[in-house]
Amino acid sequence: FWVNDDILVFIVDEYKDVVINPKHGYGANLNPCLDCKIFMVEKAQAWAEAHGFDFIITGEVVGQRPKSQRADTLPLVAEKSGA
Repeated sequence: FWVNDDILVFIVDEYKDVVINPKHGYGANLNPCLDCKIFMVEKAQAWAEAHGFDFIITGEVVGQRPKSQRADTLPLVAEKSGA
């Protein structure tokens, strides 16, 4: 994932397991939305903490994505990711 124009965090190997074995199932077209969101937020939170940041911004819009951006799933993302 991108942090800014200068920093790229390589997560491909870890991410493959999330795509192949999503704990919360697939969305449309083999898209493990919820598991991907949890994974990305977990990685961003870990990076932020390691570099002294107090918060992360995800840009979520409730209702934009039917599986991962619902009012009932965003608290699950926060809980499972540790954010």
